[in-house]
Amino acid sequence: KQLGTEPILPDFSYSGYHYFAKPIPDVQSDVFDVTTYGAIPNDNLSDQTGIQRAIDDAERNGGGIVFFPPGEFLVNTSTDNNQVIYIRNSNVILRGSGSRQGGTIIRQVNLMPPTNPDQLWTSPYMFIFQPLNTSDPVLTRITENATRETFWITVEDASALTIGQWITLYMSNISAVEEFLDPYPAEPIWTTMYTNGIQVREKHSIAEIQGNRIRLNEPLHTHINRLYSWTVRTYQHLEEIGVEDISFHGSWTEEFVHHKDAIHDGGWSLLQLNRCVNSWVRRTSFINCNRALHL
Repeated sequence: KQLGTEPILPDFSYSGYHYFAKPIPDVQSDVFDVTTYGAIPNDNLSDQTGIQRAIDDAERNGGGIVFFPPGEFLVNTSTDNNQVIYIRNSNVILRGSGSRQGGTIIRQVNLMPPTNPDQLWTSPYMFIFQPLNTSDPVLTRITENATRETFWITVEDASALTIGQWITLYMSNISAVEEFLDPYPAEPIWTTMYTNGIQVREKHSIAEIQGNRIRLNEPLHTHINRLYSWTVRTYQHLEEIGVEDISFHGSWTEEFVHHKDAIHDGGWSLLQLNRCVNSWVRRTSFINCNRALHL
């Protein structure tokens, strides 16, 4: 990289909250105390409805702090019917009173069964941050080649693009298989690769627009060959999401065996942040689970 040639290793120094340009904030915002909505700690009754109601009110407010006082809160009890707790809007913080002794515990009482019994890994997470809309429509096509670990792409029409916008650079092409694996051959058993081709979904934000040239805030990690029909799509996402000062507990104490069954593959999955940018999880612990945190 110092010599101005293509570096072998990808440069991930641009990852992190706002590219490390500012620290993770101590958010001061409207507070939605879960006990106000009927979630009572340490009473051995489900608190899931109260927690979801507090989250829903924070979302209607345009964001806020969903606060958990000290004590143990129960979710996915026998009365909760394996329902996921969803957070669908930006600027929502789940904040407890500490993840160690005397703090906040959220305990998943029962396991989550797989959504597809034939796929052991499909048990959902207990808490899922994810935008309601996850479709990423095409905004424009990429018209020129670009080298990995550089910052500029050229598009057909930049009129739908703005500085600061989050986008997906997307490619799915069978013809690209040989180039991406070179100098190695594809194995015949990789049937999906020959059906769907190589698929790339790089997420970026836009730093600069000069005509139909776009400078990205982060370097490309994939060489772009315009012959493979690359497109620029929207990236539906949440931002400024935080989870802090909570201890998430499952109720699972078995010895883990990979692919033994759906329970071992993910029955106790606690926290998922999907399509979240400039967000964080800190001062948080995970106990007695088999999938703690998915980012």
